Amino acid sequence: MWRMQSRLALGILLVAGGILFLLQNLGIVRQGGDLFWTLAFTAAGAVFLYIYWMERSQWWALIPGLTFLGIAGTIFLSWAFPGLGGEWGGAFFLAAIGAAFWILYATAHERWWAIIPGGTLVTLAFVAGLTPLIGKAFDGGAILFIGLGATFVLLYYLPKPGGRFQWALIPAAVLLLMGAALSVAAVSFLRYAWPVVLIGLGLFLVYRSVSRAKA
Repeated sequence: MWRMQSRLALGILLVAGGILFLLQNLGIVRQGGDLFWTLAFTAAGAVFLYIYWMERSQWWALIPGLTFLGIAGTIFLSWAFPGLGGEWGGAFFLAAIGAAFWILYATAHERWWAIIPGGTLVTLAFVAGLTPLIGKAFDGGAILFIGLGATFVLLYYLPKPGGRFQWALIPAAVLLLMGAALSVAAVSFLRYAWPVVLIGLGLFLVYRSVSRAKA
């Protein structure tokens, strides 16, 4: 049965591809190859999602399933909206993979480890999507570190077997502090004020040390 369905799906895909390439050669459809690969990756993603849907123990199939759908969406976005595809395609692809890990955690809390790659990928998608809009006004690195820090905060608070992980607060604090430092450095005025404050504080400490030594 499975072999018959696979052959049927492959046959339909080949027929659709042939029609698209024919329409492209006739000048009716623009870039029929992009549409073909959109259909191909959509079909591949649907196969893995079908495996996951029929047997939830095969949870691994969700990751390649949404990955292939993310690739299909990225190709289609570039075809339908060429201007937006170059700016938002990468964000869509990363968000699709990140969604797979969040679904894995949401359906079974014992897979708490999925929070880390899920949060990381969604953060990267957020940075990739915002960079074309606010890249000149704000440092994308600050958003990256803040998002990663928030991921470990969620890892600490979200329900999971074994209760809260105290160790998650350590990388959360470090990453959030780095993000805050980069946010401050991104402001044009404070970019110069920050080093001046450090120099002033250092000179004050040196002066106090020398004064006490003389006393």
